Amino acid sequence: MHILDERNLKLIIPADEGAMVHNKKTGDLVLVVVQDFCKDPQICESVNKMITKDCMLKRDIQKEDLGKLVLSGYSAGSRNGGTWDWACNVKGPKHELNVCLAFALSFSKMCTLLPVEVLGNYVEWLTAIGFPRMDHRRAMGSGAEGDSWGRGEYYIKRGDDTITFRDVTLAPPAGVMASNYARHLHKYGYSWTTGWMAEVSGHFYIALYGIKIVQAANTFIAWQPCQLHGTSLLGLGPGGLGRSRSGRPPFFQQGLSFVSSTRLASTWRKYKAQMITQEQAAEEYGEGMEADVNN
Repeated sequence: MHILDERNLKLIIPADEGAMVHNKKTGDLVLVVVQDFCKDPQICESVNKMITKDCMLKRDIQKEDLGKLVLSGYSAGSRNGGTWDWACNVKGPKHELNVCLAFALSFSKMCTLLPVEVLGNYVEWLTAIGFPRMDHRRAMGSGAEGDSWGRGEYYIKRGDDTITFRDVTLAPPAGVMASNYARHLHKYGYSWTTGWMAEVSGHFYIALYGIKIVQAANTFIAWQPCQLHGTSLLGLGPGGLGRSRSGRPPFFQQGLSFVSSTRLASTWRKYKAQMITQEQAAEEYGEGMEADVNN
C-alpha cells in the first residue's frame, strides 16, 4: 500500500468533466474519460441495480480484496472439472440474460462514443478469433457464422417501456462486475462506473502521466493497459463501511468492465481446431485468467 503524494499529480480531471489525453511526444491517445456515459439517468440506475444484484448473487473470483469481483460471460469453470462454457457461478437464466443486456448496452455505447484509435484493435481482435459473443443460451439471437456472426438484438427497460435494438453487434464474451474493488483486470482497459457514493478516495490514477480521474457515477474510462494504473482504496477506516443484514459492506462504488485472459485467443483457436480437449482448453483459459487477476 502506498500513500498518494498529490504534489506528483500533473493533471486532475474533475468529476463533471470528460477528457481525451494524448502523449505529447508520440501523439498516442492514452486516456479517454466520458462523463454521463448513459444519458438517461433512469436506465443507468437500472443497470446499477442489476450490478448490485449480480455482485450479491455470485461468488467472488478474487478473494484478497475488500471489494467483490464477479465473472460474467464465458469461463473455464473450476480448475479441477472445468468446461469451456458459460460462467456457472449463479443459477438463473433470466438473471444472466439481464447481465448480457447490461454489457450489450455498454458495448453499444462504446462503439458509438469512442474513437477508432481506442476501440479499433479490440474489435479487430474479437473478429479475428471468432469467439462467441455474450449471449446466454442464444436468448439474444446471436448469429454463429457469416454476416450474422456476433449480431443479435437486445432490449433495455425504461420504467414501463421496453426499447429494443435489433441487428446490432453484441458484447464481447467475457467481463466482470465489481463493487468496492480497488484493482482492475486490464488486458483491455474499458470500464463503466455505474454507481458512486464514496465521500473519500476511490479515484482512478495513471501513474506514468500523473493523472487523477475523480470518480463519479455514470463515468466511462478507456486507458492504455500497458501504463501503470489503478484505483485508490476507499477512504474508510475499520468499521467505517458499515454492514448490511447480510453481513456485506454497502456498495459505495460499482461498475462493469470488459476483460479476457491473455491466453484466450490462442486457446480458442486450438480448441476450435480440435488440437486440445475441452478440459485442456479450460485449464489454459483458467491459468491465463488467474494470471491477469494477480498481475
